[in-house]
Amino acid sequence: MTAPKLVLHPQACDAAPTYDAIVLALRDLGTIGTRFALDGNTHFQTGPDFLDGIGFLGCAPSIQLDPPAQHAEPAARAGRFCHIQVQAPTERPRLRCKSGQGPRCRRCRSDIPPDLIQAPDADIACPDCGHPASLAGLNWRQSGGYARVFLDIWGIHAGEAVPSDRLLDRLGHLARSDRSSGDGPWQFFYIED
Repeated sequence: MTAPKLVLHPQACDAAPTYDAIVLALRDLGTIGTRFALDGNTHFQTGPDFLDGIGFLGCAPSIQLDPPAQHAEPAARAGRFCHIQVQAPTERPRLRCKSGQGPRCRRCRSDIPPDLIQAPDADIACPDCGHPASLAGLNWRQSGGYARVFLDIWGIHAGEAVPSDRLLDRLGHLARSDRSSGDGPWQFFYIED
């Protein structure tokens, strides 16, 4: 079963702020609330200031922030209410993307065929203009990302909401796991997985 998600990640694919640093920042912002387990992973209900960190688009979005009184686990798994999952940094960047919508070349805007994005460590040459780019350097059109750490906001459909500048700025100033200065800007995409 897939669930709709708004996914945030550092723009620099090698950036790896710690899980604890991300959770602390989200708590400080009031974005996350009570912790709960889902399929062996830690998730968080939305916090009291969640709506300060996420801007919903449209005139009257119907967003469920609280879990239902009954059958909360199946509802969480299907993304029927907003909740947050911080995925711990991985050793190497990994690709997450919307099936059927690949990236484009940033130079000529041509679509990059799916077979070319299978080798994550190699530069990809655009089949139309020859411009080389890494997976992180392609234009994913908010349909994918290549990073070591992801922040999933479940229950958000594509184009339904965007992270606020306040949230993105706070995440951009997190210290890396090696305690050096912030990793830089974060970006976002939409996915169902």
